[in-house]
Amino acid sequence: MALPVVAIVGRPNVGKSALFNRILGERRAIVDPMAGLTRDRLYAESEWRGRKFVIVDTAGLVLGKDRDEVPAQRELRRRMEEQSRLAIEEADLVLFVLDVREGLTAVDRDIAELLRKSRTPVLVVANKADGRGREVLASEFYELGIGDPWVISALHGTGSKSSLVNALIGDARSLVTAVPGTTRDPVDTTVTFQGKRVLLVDTAGIRRPGLTRGVEQYSLLRGLRAMERADIGIVVIDAKDGLTAQDAHIAGYVVEAGRGLVLVLNKWDLLTPEEKEEKVWRRKVKEALSFAPWAPISYVSAKTGQRVAQPLEVALKVVEERRRRVATPELNRWLRTILGKREPPTRKGKRLKVLYATQAEATTPTFVFFVNDPELVHFSYRRYLDSQLRQVFGFGGTPIRLVFRKRGEET
Repeated sequence: MALPVVAIVGRPNVGKSALFNRILGERRAIVDPMAGLTRDRLYAESEWRGRKFVIVDTAGLVLGKDRDEVPAQRELRRRMEEQSRLAIEEADLVLFVLDVREGLTAVDRDIAELLRKSRTPVLVVANKADGRGREVLASEFYELGIGDPWVISALHGTGSKSSLVNALIGDARSLVTAVPGTTRDPVDTTVTFQGKRVLLVDTAGIRRPGLTRGVEQYSLLRGLRAMERADIGIVVIDAKDGLTAQDAHIAGYVVEAGRGLVLVLNKWDLLTPEEKEEKVWRRKVKEALSFAPWAPISYVSAKTGQRVAQPLEVALKVVEERRRRVATPELNRWLRTILGKREPPTRKGKRLKVLYATQAEATTPTFVFFVNDPELVHFSYRRYLDSQLRQVFGFGGTPIRLVFRKRGEET
């Protein structure tokens, strides 16, 4: 049986995300005194007195038109409204959040009318009741005619408690507009793909640290933190713009975190036939991402749906590669073979001796080499060992960690 769904709606900056966080007991949505920070629907499972339910945080509703809006702003507002309307439609209960300090506004009345038409049960939440007399001020909300206001302060605890993902799940969960940065919070979506449950986490666009400030810094940190709970990082690249230094920077984040890496060239439909030479793209990617020549590439169009399932197919294969284990006897037979192909280097007259190796138990494939002196291991020999490991055992799409430990020289 599906869990009941509770949607939190209201105009911007009335404290919807603070209430969402308060119900969950953790900071899932960004809370900052700037209107419009939640632009996607955020879903989370919660429990109250043994009863589980799904809580949904929504974008701020601003019904109507603003003559000062530029087209991009108008489109963004329209999409945010659509997100909230979808949440209302799927909800079993709506928490309509109002701001006691600002009082009843024309936008509040418009939202109340929308809720009346939806026929979804509504609970009026009079938020930001932080001081004395706030309950008296909340009395004006009675005139909305949709129930008695529930007076709280979500922030202080008084009172009771992006386009590829959309194409994959068939639902406009993350906003897709021409305005950069329309995903601010990581958006979690669980899908069943090829008989397996997969958690997709859509994160905010990551910019260079020098270009981020305020809320964008929060979003950057949340995006990087999301990587900590992932197995695979899917880096989406705009094929029309080409591979940028920032794309390489983001891929570097994934590799440094020890996660599998899948590269997705999106907007493939916008390229000319001459621009769609995959061999050329592979060469470009290899040059730009010299640290990850093993990363698989998918060529997709999220807009048209062309090959849109391929990144997930590849990601599942990479998960299996990351689980690959090489038995110690087999690994050391391989080691003897490659040592015979290329003798270890010398440094200051002293030659590196690789005695034996074993695979460690780790999420990121990790191999421990016991040597006479770890200081003698040159980066080029590390690269050689990495390359030879991949040629024989695979490990496509995932970084490999090589650890060198000192052992006494063999006699």
